Amino acid sequence: MEKVMDWYQTRAEEIEHYARQCSEDKYVTSAYQWMVPFLHRCEKQSPGVAKELLKEYLVTLAKGDLKLPLKIFQHSKPDLQQKIIPDQDQLMAIALDCIYDCERNDQLSLCYDILECLPQRGYGHKTEVTTALHDKVDQLEQILSVAELLEKHGLEKPISFVKNTQSSPEEARKLMVRLTRHTGRKQPPVSESQWRTLLQDMLMMRQNVYTCLDSDTCYEIFTESLLCSSRLENIHLAGQMMHCSACAINPPACMAHKGKTQYRVGYEKSVDLVLAASREYFNSSTSLTDSCMDLARCCLQLMSDGPAAIQEELDLIQALGCLEEFGVKILPLQVRLRSDRISLIKECICQFPMCYKQSSKLLGLAELLRVAGDNSEERRGQILILLVEQALRFHDYKAANVHCQELMATGYSKSWDVCSRLGQSEGYRDLATRQELMAFALTHCPPDSIELLLAASSSLQTEILYQKVNFQIHPEGGESVSVSPLISKALPEDEVGVSGSHSSDLFHWTAATTMEVLARTTNTTKAALQAVSDGQWWKRSLSYLRPLQGQEIDGAYQVGTIANEDLERQSCHPFYESVISNPFVTGSQVTYDPSEHVPLESFAEVLLRTGKLAETKTEGEEVFPTTEVLLQLASDALPHDMTLALAYLLALPQVLDANRCFEKQAHSALSLQLAAYYYSLQIYTRLAPCFSDKCHPLYRADPKELIKMVTRHVTRHGHEAWPEDLVSLSEQLHHYNERLLDFTQAQVLQGLRKGVDVQRFTADNQYKRETILGLAETLEESVYNIALSLAQRYGVSRREVFMAHLEFLFTDSGLSTIEIENRAQALHLFETLKTDPEAFHKHMVKYIYPTISGFDHERLLYYFTLLESCGCADFGKDAIKPETHIRLLKKFKVVASGLNYKKLTDENTNPLEALEPVLSSQNILSISKLVPKIPDKDGRMLSPSSLYTIWLQKLFWTGDPHLLKQVPESSPEWLHAYDICTKYFDRLHPGDLITVVDAITFSPKAVTKVTERIVIVNQML
Repeated sequence: MEKVMDWYQTRAEEIEHYARQCSEDKYVTSAYQWMVPFLHRCEKQSPGVAKELLKEYLVTLAKGDLKLPLKIFQHSKPDLQQKIIPDQDQLMAIALDCIYDCERNDQLSLCYDILECLPQRGYGHKTEVTTALHDKVDQLEQILSVAELLEKHGLEKPISFVKNTQSSPEEARKLMVRLTRHTGRKQPPVSESQWRTLLQDMLMMRQNVYTCLDSDTCYEIFTESLLCSSRLENIHLAGQMMHCSACAINPPACMAHKGKTQYRVGYEKSVDLVLAASREYFNSSTSLTDSCMDLARCCLQLMSDGPAAIQEELDLIQALGCLEEFGVKILPLQVRLRSDRISLIKECICQFPMCYKQSSKLLGLAELLRVAGDNSEERRGQILILLVEQALRFHDYKAANVHCQELMATGYSKSWDVCSRLGQSEGYRDLATRQELMAFALTHCPPDSIELLLAASSSLQTEILYQKVNFQIHPEGGESVSVSPLISKALPEDEVGVSGSHSSDLFHWTAATTMEVLARTTNTTKAALQAVSDGQWWKRSLSYLRPLQGQEIDGAYQVGTIANEDLERQSCHPFYESVISNPFVTGSQVTYDPSEHVPLESFAEVLLRTGKLAETKTEGEEVFPTTEVLLQLASDALPHDMTLALAYLLALPQVLDANRCFEKQAHSALSLQLAAYYYSLQIYTRLAPCFSDKCHPLYRADPKELIKMVTRHVTRHGHEAWPEDLVSLSEQLHHYNERLLDFTQAQVLQGLRKGVDVQRFTADNQYKRETILGLAETLEESVYNIALSLAQRYGVSRREVFMAHLEFLFTDSGLSTIEIENRAQALHLFETLKTDPEAFHKHMVKYIYPTISGFDHERLLYYFTLLESCGCADFGKDAIKPETHIRLLKKFKVVASGLNYKKLTDENTNPLEALEPVLSSQNILSISKLVPKIPDKDGRMLSPSSLYTIWLQKLFWTGDPHLLKQVPESSPEWLHAYDICTKYFDRLHPGDLITVVDAITFSPKAVTKVTERIVIVNQML
């Protein structure tokens, strides 16, 4: 094998030797003369080696220059008789290899000349090899066209470069970028038409060779190069190639110009291209006035709808101008690369210390720089903190407060530190504002800072309250003292002085001491605390809660009469108005409008807060006596906020001291119930302690239910074994429950409008009893129930109330007997009344029976039925028992409805006189059976004969509707009447018969009217 390779190498060197011996003009002749015969000899010695030797020789020549290989190809054309390379396939293969292996980029014309030497498709025999070679030749033509376009635009490349990069998207893209950037750097600058021609050529290159690229990429590369060409006209041309607004519609992706729809780069990609170009210009600029900055701005302004990313770049350019205004010298690229943009704001403040007064400019610059990104609240907070810090360095407290107020209004928690620093700045005399600042700082500070801030806040509050106390004691006149802005806002100008009255000498001394200490030290807060911490000061201050001669310390705070002074409605804070029925809400109690007047604190409130702050300062070593203050606060709060008043009372050291507040309030159901609720809470918390880290449900329970539960518990279990203090609380609860009941009953009586004298009702027990029984005489259920309630409350027996009501039903109710009976049953009156039948009988006989008509058999029947059912048969001296009365009335209701039954049974009248008017032929028999049960005046029972005696006389003289329809007037009629009477003579006793005959013959009436008396007597005999 080595011998073969050596031989082959020797032959190749011989071919090169022959070629060097001849000049270029005689190259072809020498080839025919020397090289071709040599190749033939080599072929004979080793078949196939001639082709390889020739190929290697020509390719080697082609790497450096295609001129000599071209001569060989020109003398191998298909139409020549004598050819150096007779095989057409060999010709095409060697030609392709020579062109692709040529390393020079200036051989394009020679390549085309070689291409002309190759056979056309269809020439000679057609084989697969030939077809494949023709395809490669066609591809070569496309590659040459691309190389030609590159050469046209001044970017010469070897043919091999185009072939090797045609399948690589990355290399193809790089080529397009180099092409467009090369065009952009040409001098003089190319025109718009030349740019458009370049675009056409790029698309042609992509279509012919670089199919790995899509057309969109070509457009994007082209547009990007326009944007980066550093020429304004090119940038505007790029704008025509892009969608500059999100609302634009993409046309079909076709390349066109002049009269045809023009392709535009998509919106999102356009934004990316513009941003990339503008950033390139921006980063290369040396200052805001650099020409590249104008190019960057021009690029950004192409996007008409100004998306966020574009606007951010524009803002960054604008920020450079602001930085220059504040004297900050910095390269644009340094601004972009600065990750902590707020440091640029700090540099502005360093360069221009008074810029804290130009907050709007700095805030605008921060927004342009996108400090804190897109979080506008965080950005504003950070900048305002810097401004507050700078203002504090210059002791400009007013400016610092303006910024702090804005920070607090937005709730920016990180500003707690600067707020606390301003709040603790003793040079800032607006104490109220400092208090607000400290409150905000306490709300948002970390846990490890709370203790220090609480101490500072406590000192500040003490100073404020101390001044308040002084100015409430000295409302006018006297020596003047320094007034904090808080007090200045709270008091009129004429109240800023201090009076010199004897009653306030102590406070003169306190104020003087304070002013003296303040003059000697810078620690004003500590001095104020020391001045007001004197133990005697508190005791003497308490006396001002009860000023001499009825003067009111709180006069400055109370204007006019107190609304809801009678405590008729439950007062509450406006926040709870919707959850309380018919509440009383003070309109001026709370306001959410800063322009409206806020009511001032009372003297008691100020004193309590001041004392408690001082107590806190001493950590409990000096205890502030709060009883008087809390009682005053509770009394003041009751008319406008009952819950607050209760809270004050619950804070009393001694529970029973609350009575001093309750007793001086207007007596109303609400105030008495509040007292009962207070003692119920106190009893409950002692019997079942409930103080823990959570709110006990006791304080959310319904007050009425709590009072009932505690009262029931105390009543049921007693308090013999309870501690003395708990017994006292139970007694107070009972006391106020009783008073509440009394008051409620009195209110009820007044509401009835029955003419009840409430004062007499309370004082006169007999009047009270009569009133209750009188109220029972009603058909109104509510009034009747009230009577029962009052009776139970004041010891009037239920039986008396029922008896009074029953009497009313019989006498004045106007109800029928059936209605009376139904109501009595519904009210269950007799279950109670029959427990004392004797009293019931006595009352019925004395008060009810006289009111019943003798003709009202139904009412009388019900009356005697009640007596019978209640067991009253054995009471009284009546000859007739209730049972007999019931039987008689049931009969008489049917046969003698017009009978006066009471007259019939009256011991002082003749019962026959009562019966006579109702006797007739229809009922005489029935009544005659009843009369044996009826006694006469002598106590003897009536006989039927006596009844007939009366009736026959009536029949003879007045007739009967059935037996004797007309009253007799003539002798025959009298005789006829007598004949009728004789039919009943057999029912008469002999004595009664004589009585009847005597009445119709010998009576004065008979003498004047009856003419046939003798006839009658004879018949009788």
